[in-house]
Amino acid sequence: MPAPTTVALSAADGRVAVTARMDTDGSGTIETSSLPAPPAGHEYQLWYQGPSGDAMHSAALLGTDPDGHRFRVPEQAARMAISVEP
Repeated sequence: MPAPTTVALSAADGRVAVTARMDTDGSGTIETSSLPAPPAGHEYQLWYQGPSGDAMHSAALLGTDPDGHRFRVPEQAARMAISVEP
């Protein structure tokens, strides 16, 4: 069985803002986050994009502190991103 991998999501300035441990079945856990607290009444949301470059799809709401949150994306997901949502 293949070992889990670590995925790094970078901020616009290039620094790693989030690391996630990904299992081969598409399940994952946010391991570390240097994201600041979102504005009051907002939370983080994880998105993924399939290999065909289609629209981004919601993977999980991560609350105000993403550390430790579990999520699942399709095994063939090509990209992931995090946004702040109301």
